Amino acid sequence: MLRLMEVNPLEATTESATAAAIGKRARRQLPGATRRILLVIAGVFILVLSVGGFYFTSAAFDKHTSVLVAAVDIERGEVVGPGHFRSESAVMGSIPHIPYSADVPLTLSDLVATQSIPQGGVVLGEMMIRPDSGPTGNELELTVEFDTSLATSGVFNGDEVLLIDPGVEPTAEDPGSPQAVLRSFVLQNYDNGSMTMFLEPEEWAYWQGLPATLGGTPRILPVPVGGTSEEFGSLLNAVWFAEWEQNAAAVNAPPAGSVVGPGPGELEVIVSLDTSLVPSDFYSGETVLLIDPGQTPSRDDPGRVRKVIRTLKLENFDGSAMRLFVPPEEWIAWQVLPEELGASPMILPIPPGTDIDDMTRRLNSEWNAEWQLAINKARTGG
Repeated sequence: MLRLMEVNPLEATTESATAAAIGKRARRQLPGATRRILLVIAGVFILVLSVGGFYFTSAAFDKHTSVLVAAVDIERGEVVGPGHFRSESAVMGSIPHIPYSADVPLTLSDLVATQSIPQGGVVLGEMMIRPDSGPTGNELELTVEFDTSLATSGVFNGDEVLLIDPGVEPTAEDPGSPQAVLRSFVLQNYDNGSMTMFLEPEEWAYWQGLPATLGGTPRILPVPVGGTSEEFGSLLNAVWFAEWEQNAAAVNAPPAGSVVGPGPGELEVIVSLDTSLVPSDFYSGETVLLIDPGQTPSRDDPGRVRKVIRTLKLENFDGSAMRLFVPPEEWIAWQVLPEELGASPMILPIPPGTDIDDMTRRLNSEWNAEWQLAINKARTGG
């Protein structure tokens, strides 16, 4: 006997809905391989974001900066140039340094190191000075005073100037000397007629002794804008020499209306003089060396050595001969002198301040040596 099972309509509906839901999820679910690929891609993306974030945040907090350092060992007193420097990245914090830029090495060029700086050492501004701001190496400091009276428009720091010997005015007793340009230079550390210099010992001694050498304060005169020191100096020397020559002639000229002639017991003699030893002119009033011209040796004749006879003050000199008024004994000596020497006596000017004895000794020594060589050549036929 068949028994029919009773079916609950509510249970049947619930089971049907559950089965439908399970089927729908099953249809949306991806395969396992695809899911793994997607997970790997997501992981790589997260890693890239993490690394980029690290570098971004680390760069934001990086304290490195480009610092000026020595590219080579720099010695104390060395003049530096762009090649002495380079940049280096470092964390300096509060440590003193000069931030590096392309212009910094050029700015420091031509400065002088005041201390040794090892290669790679940090370079600071106080480690160098301008060459004209203080002595370096073996230099000595000296302040020189100048006479600026020739410069009507003023003299200023940085001007190129001529250094001028003030010269000495001629007198009846002393021919003096003309003003003359000695050299040119650029004024540095100059202020109101004086200049502070930093010089090597030899140059320091020159500048220190210059006022005594010149017999007065050295003069300076700026070189005109557009001019050259060589040409300007040459023109000035020509003008000053002509001026001095005129003044010397006027000083030694006889007074107007006076009669130049022999005094009581004197005789007149005109002595021709050889002026070929130097190219410059001679003037009345100058003190000169009177020289025996000597005689060139030959195979059969030893000749005669050239030598200094005495000093002589030129009087009534016309450029080639001197007119003298002397006692009879001296008159005879002058008359026979050219015959004894075989030629006119020579003259050689003596610069003021010269040690005449020393100059005479040295000249005679050199001429004697030349004469000995000439004798040897004449005897050997050389």
